[in-house]
Amino acid sequence: MRLAKEIILLCISFFTFSLSVLSNRAQDVAKCKEIHASWLNEALELTRQTPGYSAPVAVRTFSYLSIARYEASLELFPELQSLSGQLSDWKRTTWMTPHESISYPWVANEVNFELIKYFYVNMPPRSAEKIKVLYDQLKSKLKKRSKKQIVVSQNYANKLAQETIAWSKGDGADNCWNTNFPSDFKEKECHGCWTKTFPGFEKALQPYWGKNRPMLASNVFLCEDLIPLDYSTEPHSEFFQENQKMVDFYRGITQEQRDIAKFWDDSPGVSGTPVGHLYGIAFQFGVDNKLSLDKELQLYALLGITLNDAVIEAWRLKYKYNVIRPISYIQKHIEPTFNTAIPTPPFPEFPSGHSFQAGAGSVILKFFFSDSTSFTDQTNVFRTDINGTARRYVNVSAMAKEMSKSRFYGGIHFDHTLVKSLEFGQKIGENTLLQLKFVKP
Repeated sequence: MRLAKEIILLCISFFTFSLSVLSNRAQDVAKCKEIHASWLNEALELTRQTPGYSAPVAVRTFSYLSIARYEASLELFPELQSLSGQLSDWKRTTWMTPHESISYPWVANEVNFELIKYFYVNMPPRSAEKIKVLYDQLKSKLKKRSKKQIVVSQNYANKLAQETIAWSKGDGADNCWNTNFPSDFKEKECHGCWTKTFPGFEKALQPYWGKNRPMLASNVFLCEDLIPLDYSTEPHSEFFQENQKMVDFYRGITQEQRDIAKFWDDSPGVSGTPVGHLYGIAFQFGVDNKLSLDKELQLYALLGITLNDAVIEAWRLKYKYNVIRPISYIQKHIEPTFNTAIPTPPFPEFPSGHSFQAGAGSVILKFFFSDSTSFTDQTNVFRTDINGTARRYVNVSAMAKEMSKSRFYGGIHFDHTLVKSLEFGQKIGENTLLQLKFVKP
């Protein structure tokens, strides 16, 4: 009888301990989710405010931030595995030591803070003060831990953050926020070549970006059979007709089409650039669908990796083909007074970076949320410089098509370019999904 009672008491004790462990883990998961969301929102804001944050720079930053967040919290989920060994040159060496207690919320806050400080080093002083306040606020909300656990967690987080930063420095774009317009780059000169455009006549933006290390080696040269139309000034040629199509369109462009062009313009300094816009949509989807932390971490990592490689590939092809912009061609050969709804960005026309990102990003969003759900994009509701009224889409595919088409409405890309770029962007998204494995075999 006494032995039976001892067994019962032991079982109750074990059950109570198990419930305690489960409860602590659930609290850690909930707190990590809050911390990652807070820092994502801060990154979106910093992308708008930090000098040098062009579209390529922004997408690179979001990629590394998302990978670091995934790696910082994946050990909360036994079924997940690291991306170490799957991504180019990413060989993670920082791991939790067996039998040592870690505060994962503490790690999440530290890793986010360290990477934000590094990648947004150009942030305004007011922003630097704000992120320190956020860091302290999040830390103050954490459950009281032993001094030993805090020291272990701090060291673990710092090592992981610094390891990620060191990895980023080898991709060919270190300090890229200060090198958007390299002085040593000389534009090619030919009849169909890109040239500086009205009104700013800026130098070429990130002309060497296509040489950067991709996250997945197989995403580079995936679009070699994507080629532009042959340049021609003959009225019956396809190239001339693409320009004529734009001229004809602009003679009857509607206010809504102008609004769409500006809604998706996502220019540096006033928006989160295209990557920020897509992350905002992903975040909204996650909230609406009550996405769990493990899925959320995978979503953002996949989105960042895919968009990063899509931009590298788009920029590689841009400077390979060096295609003239519509405004330059049309003003010279068709209509001298032609102007566009949005400013033409300072880099070659083909392919479209927006469309590559729309195609690649939509594949990832559809993987997590399907393509049968309507949604409202509220990204620009806070803006007063444009008509930021929320836009409603029947599904993700419709959103991606509008994001791509908006560049024709804006007058900065040929319709042929946009159709092909959207298609090839999707190929990059599909290849990323095929190559990366988040769940242990």
